[in-house]
Amino acid sequence: MSYNRDNYSRVMREFSEKRLNAEKAADSRRKELSAKLPEYARVDSALAELGFRIYQETVKGGPDLDERISKIKSQGEELRRQRDKIAEQNGYPKDYTKVRFECEKCGDTGFVGREKCECLKRALSEAGYISSGLGKLLTHQNFSSFSLELYPTDKLPGKDYSARDVMKIVFDKCKDYADSFTTDSGSLLFVGGTGLGKTHLSSAIAKTVIDRGFDVVYDSAPNIINLLGREQYYSTSPETAEKYFGCDLLIVDDLGTEYPGKASQSAVYNLINSRLVSGKPMIVSTNLTAQSLEKQYDGRIISRLFGEFCVLLFEGRDIRMKKI
Repeated sequence: MSYNRDNYSRVMREFSEKRLNAEKAADSRRKELSAKLPEYARVDSALAELGFRIYQETVKGGPDLDERISKIKSQGEELRRQRDKIAEQNGYPKDYTKVRFECEKCGDTGFVGREKCECLKRALSEAGYISSGLGKLLTHQNFSSFSLELYPTDKLPGKDYSARDVMKIVFDKCKDYADSFTTDSGSLLFVGGTGLGKTHLSSAIAKTVIDRGFDVVYDSAPNIINLLGREQYYSTSPETAEKYFGCDLLIVDDLGTEYPGKASQSAVYNLINSRLVSGKPMIVSTNLTAQSLEKQYDGRIISRLFGEFCVLLFEGRDIRMKKI
């Protein structure tokens, strides 16, 4: 797994700041009690000295070092009980000066031992949702909210199966792909008309893959080709290419709607070929039929789309109208 590096660095800074702020707040409450309650201040000062005493004993060493340190720690426990009692006797909660972390399980470090805490995983997922380009779509477009009931059960013309039968297979394939995704997974090509669930299943895959710790980028073909073209000719932002070529999973929506021409064809080929050569998975969706794709793109692109991708055909009628 490889979380987006920028997201990871930012989230870890936020966790460090949270922990520091919690410790500062606790220290402020401790100073408040020390200023108001002289007896509390005396005990708190004695407690603070124990750390230096442990250091001194460690420097001295000796066969009974563990015993001496254990005795100091026992004194510390007794002083803490005295301090808490003084606070309670003066109307303050016993744990008034305790550091109040947002996550008590990890103490806002993000880790329990060597394992990532659930709070860190959640924060990284939320950051991944935003950086993926899907944003709020992921809050409602997931596998749980995908309904096969919206697809007709009548047989397709000349077939002995229905659109719902086809979409059940598509759904299962997408779910398995997301659940078992690795950086060695293959690529998917979604082919079908508008409103058949391509974006929904793309979002569902993205959410699952992000939650499992991978870096996902989603964008439309026109945006990608435009930005890559700008980078090629003007060298405005090297990060742009890295965003599309370096992520664990790239999801390209609406292939075929980008501005036509040799430059676009070259950019599409370079993007697809580069990721395939480097073994990086993609999901490409298009509203065009296979025949229309063959008319719009040269043989190099077609051979990669239909030779290197697992093609999933979406069937049915525009399900968005049924949701109204």
